[in-house]
Amino acid sequence: MMYCEGRMKLEEQFGKDLPNMNQYKTEGHFLTLSNANGDKMKFVAADWD
Repeated sequence: MMYCEGRMKLEEQFGKDLPNMNQYKTEGHFLTLSNANGDKMKFVAADWD
């Protein structure tokens, strides 16, 4: 883990939530991670055309 000025709260929450994600879905250039509680994380590919 690295210190990122102004981003630590986001990084801490991400690190806390990621291990609980146990389902995934891909749609085009998007990846959505979710868990049984309905919490979701959505990502988009950085290099898509």
